[in-house]
Amino acid sequence: MKSCIKELVQDYGWIHTTIGAIGNFIFFIGSIFFLPSFHGWITTGVWLFISGSLLMMFGAIGDIFVRVYEAEERKAAREGAGQMGA
Repeated sequence: MKSCIKELVQDYGWIHTTIGAIGNFIFFIGSIFFLPSFHGWITTGVWLFISGSLLMMFGAIGDIFVRVYEAEERKAAREGAGQMGA
């Protein structure tokens, strides 16, 4: 299971980056709905804030997984290189 998640996170990293970018865009649109000229759109703006924030969080969590797996690989490579030289 861990290798399946690792493959998904590493090989398809663009997915969580895209999800985060969409979240940023939705959050931005929600911000516009708080301007005075969009007086009747405040509730929609709140929901766009919430959904955009959630997507940004998913994007950040995916990025964290990528960084953790890359750090594990670097550590394993260093340990493997140390054993080969001994």
